[in-house]
Amino acid sequence: MSIRKIRLEQTIQNEISQMLLKELRDPRIGFCTITQVRLSQDYKFASVYVSFLGGPNAIEDGMKGLQSASKHIQAMLARKLNIKFTPYLRFIYDDSLVKGVAMVEKLNELEAEEEASSSDQSSSSQDQENEKDAFAGS
Repeated sequence: MSIRKIRLEQTIQNEISQMLLKELRDPRIGFCTITQVRLSQDYKFASVYVSFLGGPNAIEDGMKGLQSASKHIQAMLARKLNIKFTPYLRFIYDDSLVKGVAMVEKLNELEAEEEASSSDQSSSSQDQENEKDAFAGS
């Protein structure tokens, strides 16, 4: 991947993030984070990955808001970037954060189960040793 493409992706990500914070006033979008931008090989299409804070309703409303504002965002981006063609924007919901949180919760569950089973095993081995000591003493 070329350095130009990486820089352009980062610039687009930063510019759209700033637009969402300062310039767009659509209440449907809510708290939105641009997680990643991927440009096509010919630089004509940009896939903008977004995540939302909230439940399924917030995600659905936010995606509708972004889809309806995509032409406006693209026009503002064209004014800010110094490139020949501004890529067409496609907003995609990024569920990797949700999946990551679910995986961490599952790992914590497994760790707690493992600790519980190891403490049960250690207490049962101590009980067996105590029984052996009591039997040897009689």
